[in-house]
Amino acid sequence: MIGATRKCAILRNPSAKFGIGHCQYAVCNAEGLEICLDTVRRLKEEEKTAWIDDRGTVFNQDVLGAIELGYMLDCAEAMVIGALERHESRGAQ
Repeated sequence: MIGATRKCAILRNPSAKFGIGHCQYAVCNAEGLEICLDTVRRLKEEEKTAWIDDRGTVFNQDVLGAIELGYMLDCAEAMVIGALERHESRGAQ
């Protein structure tokens, strides 16, 4: 693909390369969630230009991985936005 930046497989495991430690744990402050949201949105942009190694036409795991990556990033973005919008206390019940 012309203009491709990275393989989809690399984008699926960003914690090692992209430093998304804020997204791996329950972060209860707005600053950490904003960093996480920026990271997810950056990965969504990179996913648009990611390339696929396998050119097979029968059962292509790389194509399935690319489709799943898009869905995972959509879910991650929705979860982070939901966490940012949750302002009430999580204290003892």
